Amino acid sequence: MYDQSSFDVQLITPINDNRTQSNDENSKMIKSKFDIRNYLISVLFLIPITLLVALLRKFLHVPSLEILYLIAPIASALLYGMGAAVTTSFISILTYDFFFVDPVYKFTINRPEHFISLVIFLIVSVVVSQLINLAKNQYSALKLRLESLSLIEDLSKELLKIPLHEEIIKDFDYSGSQTE
Repeated sequence: MYDQSSFDVQLITPINDNRTQSNDENSKMIKSKFDIRNYLISVLFLIPITLLVALLRKFLHVPSLEILYLIAPIASALLYGMGAAVTTSFISILTYDFFFVDPVYKFTINRPEHFISLVIFLIVSVVVSQLINLAKNQYSALKLRLESLSLIEDLSKELLKIPLHEEIIKDFDYSGSQTE
């Protein structure tokens, strides 16, 4: 005779191919943390910015064009991460100092206000890079959470398809296979 108070339920959960694909992408990102090509491409962002600053300086005489150099660290942070962004920040400071700060074509700063503005530039670019990195991490965490919620939703739909144990027992009793 069967004990009617206990029964076994076996569930087969659906396999989400997107989850395994995102794990592969995450492992590729971890493996390729330091790629010299990313750093070189980030530094190459400075060439068009330097040309733009030179043109604007020649024709418009705008006093604080160093702010345009924030474009390169921000793009580097978005595309290649914090390391490339910080490297690009340092090189952009050196580039601006070399080409546009008196004495020109030397890595020296004679006026304290230029030094202060370059330090503030470095701080701002590092903070912006950190914020971009934080936003990217939160986006990744959100994607993982959505995937897990999707799996929970699929599992709950499968659980709703299982008949109640009272219905199973009633069907079992009516079938006549358990008569004494």
